[in-house]
Amino acid sequence: MTQAIRSGLLVLLIFGVPICGQAQSHARFSVEPSDPELQAGVGAPGTEFTFTADVADAESYRIEIVNDRPPVDAVIDPGADAVGTYTHTFDRAGRYPVKLTATQTSGELIELELNVRVEAPPSAPRPPAEHARFTVLQSDSDDWADFTFIADVSNAESYDVDFGDNVIARNIAPDGNGRATLRHRYSSPGDYSAVMNALRNDGATIEQTIQVSATQPAAPAQRALFSVTPSDPEAAANAERPWANFTFTADVTGATQYEFLFGDNQQQVVTAAADGRGSVRHQYTNDGTFDATLMALLDSGDIVTESLQVTVRAPAVTPPAAPKPNWWPWILFALATISLIYSLYRLLIIKTGNHLISFEPRMDAVSVRVSGSTAANESVSMRLRRDPGRIALAVNDGE
Repeated sequence: MTQAIRSGLLVLLIFGVPICGQAQSHARFSVEPSDPELQAGVGAPGTEFTFTADVADAESYRIEIVNDRPPVDAVIDPGADAVGTYTHTFDRAGRYPVKLTATQTSGELIELELNVRVEAPPSAPRPPAEHARFTVLQSDSDDWADFTFIADVSNAESYDVDFGDNVIARNIAPDGNGRATLRHRYSSPGDYSAVMNALRNDGATIEQTIQVSATQPAAPAQRALFSVTPSDPEAAANAERPWANFTFTADVTGATQYEFLFGDNQQQVVTAAADGRGSVRHQYTNDGTFDATLMALLDSGDIVTESLQVTVRAPAVTPPAAPKPNWWPWILFALATISLIYSLYRLLIIKTGNHLISFEPRMDAVSVRVSGSTAANESVSMRLRRDPGRIALAVNDGE
């Protein structure tokens, strides 16, 4: 059995069930070309599709394709074997339901339907675009003379690279990606023109040129720093003399050891730290101006000398502030005295021989003296004395 017959039978089994009417001995509707797995006719625009109708006792067939432009509505007369065929070509890709209506001699209608898928054929893969690239980058950011060159030309068979310093790499075979990677080191700084020549498999030659700048970086600037600042009083050896404590700092390029001379016949030697710095603290015993000197021993064996002046001033002594006078006890004493005198003046009446004594009060800082005379010129005196915790009153009427 051929493939076409097997495909037709599968389509008939799927689509050969009548939609209306009574079951017949056979009713089949198929199309070629078709795909049994998709259960539909399959082709490309311009493909000629053949539709076959086979319904028992059919008098005529009607085929309708509504979605096509223009729509198809065709009537087919079956042959002596009741089989009718119809061919059609679709101009556009799409999905097309195809309906068959079979009219039997009895007047009964049998309807069958199948689908046709029209798809554009896949486009042929485009050949890769031709390219020709020649690039360079620095192999090591810390090495000014080491570079990596990359030659990349489509369909290249071999590469020649002239690095521009009279060194040429010839007949370099490309790797699996068609590239050639070459590393080159320049012996002296300068600007170079590197040229790539690529031989392609069609015999053509591709040439490209790039500029390479192999520049030796400038040496880092030499530094020789020597500074001094007052130390933290809390960290000083003698907290009573924070004004005499200083921190000396040295930072000299290439130094391995520092010797500090403080200018007061004292000195100290320290080893430079990993970052090349050195730091010490020193306390002066007297105030004044001192010539401090730094001697830095370099890894080359040389000695770098720096100097500065340190001024040590003892802080000025500020006399303690005099305590503010407290006038409140005297103010309270005066108020109490005045109140007492006023009360005596209003309430106290001293009589001597039916004569009223008049008073003229006098007050000094520590006591109150009240004196006067009666109408009979008899002398009367009173003294108000302030003792700790009490007030005493003495009266003398002359008797």
